[in-house]
Amino acid sequence: MMAARVTKPMKLAASLSYRVAMRRKCLMRLKKRSTRFLSL
Repeated sequence: MMAARVTKPMKLAASLSYRVAMRRKCLMRLKKRSTRFLSL
């Protein structure tokens, strides 16, 4: 029972952090693209 209680929040935290990381990557790419367009 204890293991199940611990793993559920861990999985939730992992998925949330993964989503945040993906969003950050996308934002960084968008920023790079915008700077490139501005330079052009």
